[in-house]
Order: sequence, then C-alpha cells, then structure tokens
Amino acid sequence: MKKLIRLAALAMIPFVAAALLAGCRRGDSEELVPTTYWDPWETTTQEPETSTEESTSEEESSEPETEPTTTRRTTTTTRRTTTTTRRTTTTTRTTTTTEGAYATIPDNTAKGTTVKPTTKATTTKSGATTTVSTTAYNKVTGVSFNASSKNVTLDKGGTRTLGIMFIPSNATNKSVRFSSSNTTVATVNSSTGLVTAVGSGTAVITVMSLDPQAEGDYSDTATITVSEVRVTSFEVYGKGLLTRGESVTFTVKNFKGEGGKTPSNTAVDWSTSDSSVAAVDQGGRVTGVGPGTCVITAKSRDSGGYSNSVTVIVTN
Repeated sequence: MKKLIRLAALAMIPFVAAALLAGCRRGDSEELVPTTYWDPWETTTQEPETSTEESTSEEESSEPETEPTTTRRTTTTTRRTTTTTRRTTTTTRTTTTTEGAYATIPDNTAKGTTVKPTTKATTTKSGATTTVSTTAYNKVTGVSFNASSKNVTLDKGGTRTLGIMFIPSNATNKSVRFSSSNTTVATVNSSTGLVTAVGSGTAVITVMSLDPQAEGDYSDTATITVSEVRVTSFEVYGKGLLTRGESVTFTVKNFKGEGGKTPSNTAVDWSTSDSSVAAVDQGGRVTGVGPGTCVITAKSRDSGGYSNSVTVIVTN
C-alpha cells in the first residue's frame, strides 16, 4: 500500500511543476503596479513581488517538499523633460524714394513703436503709386566781392563792411570766412566782413566759401588802401610864468585834420628849448629849473609833423 502511495505521488510531480511554472509566467505578464506613492523628484517605482516555486523529489526519498523561494524585482522609471525654445524673427522693410535714396526701417508694429522719418517730405498717394518730394540742395559754385567793395580807400581809424555775392544767388549754404593779408594796415571780422583801417598802407582782404557739399572752396579778394589823415592844427594850453621848482601840466586841444576830417593820430611829442630854465616830460608836465626864458613845444607824431609851442618864463 505504501508503495502505491509513493507511485501516485511521483506521478503527480510533473502536474504540480507545470502548474507552478504556469503561475510564474502569468505573474510575469501582469502589469506592474507601483506599491508606493509617486514623488515628482524620485524616479524609482517598485513592482509587486513575484514568486517562483521549485520542488524536487527522489523516487526513494521521503523528505517533505521545500518552501518556495521569493524573488523581488525592481524597475526604474526615468522621466524625461523636453525644453522648447521659441525663435523670434525680425522683418526688415525697405522703402525707396524717387531720388534713388534707400532707407531701412525696422518693422516694429508688434511693439507699438512709431518710426519717424529723418527728413521732411510730402507724400502723395494715388492708387498704388507713392511720390515723395524734397527740397533741393543748391551747392555754391562761386563767391565774389561786390563791385563797390573790390577797391576801397579808408582813412586811418575808419570802418567799412564789404559786400559779397554767391553763385548761384539762392545757394543753400552761404557761410564764408574773411581774412586780411596785413593786420597792421586793416583788420577784418572773419564772419561779418567788417574792415577797420589801422594804419596807412595797403591790405588784401580775402573771402572764402565754406559750403561742405561744394566741389571746392571758392574765394575772391578785395584791396583796401588806408590813407592817413594828418594833423593840420592844434592849440597848446599852459602857464607861461613859473617860479623855480614850480610844476604845471600843459595840454593840447582842438585838433584839425586834412580836408576837415578827424586826424588819424593825435599823439604828440614834447620838448623844451632850454632845459636849464624849464624841463618837460612826455606827459606835458613842465617844471621850472632856473631863472630865464624857454620855449615848450608839442609836435604831432604823424607824417605831417605839425607843431605848436608856448614861451615860458621862470623866476626865482
């Protein structure tokens, strides 16, 4: 009887093993369900445990079946983050004017920006045609002195503003610069052309255009002749009777020049005929030195050399 039981048990072993194997396969094919709460900062989940049972027996053994061995499988899940980069495209619009000039204006419509034109223009639209009109620039092609300013004669100390003309007369930029060849004879204001006669002689005044868009620097010259108005008369005032050691100042008044004009130079030099009687300095101060008579003289410094004098008597 015992032998029959053993034979029956041995016959059941293949069926039991097949059933266990089928159970293991069915457990592997089932969907893994995480057994823990998902944390966004962790990427590891755990699958349910899978059991595999094995049993061995020998035909002649009476040992009981062994316990199944449990194996735990861990699956790691990785979360991938994708970053999307947005690309912005800037559109450039080109505007063409009728004069052939081109301007590149960025399209800032999306930003609500208004682009102002760099030049003033009047735009007229007619259907699909756009016409832009601008003011023409007239470049200087020549500059010259007026006929009345080409040769000028001035008395010393006199002034005169020289007149000029431009070619074309409607030149856009009429800036000029004046200069003098001899500032000891005549000086000139560099921007206004006002000439001042300084000394007798001749000076050349030059005018030059300053239009930066002209083909070159255009210029012209004028001749300034300065004549000296010489002194024709003056009067000397001073005390005629002095005591030894006494000092007085003489003066010169009532200057007259050639042609009734104002003299160019009213400076005078002082002198004495006898310095042992009276002395005089260049300021006209006369001092009595010793008893006697002498002549104190004032003489103009211009080329005419007009002079006048006073007799002085010195007493003890």
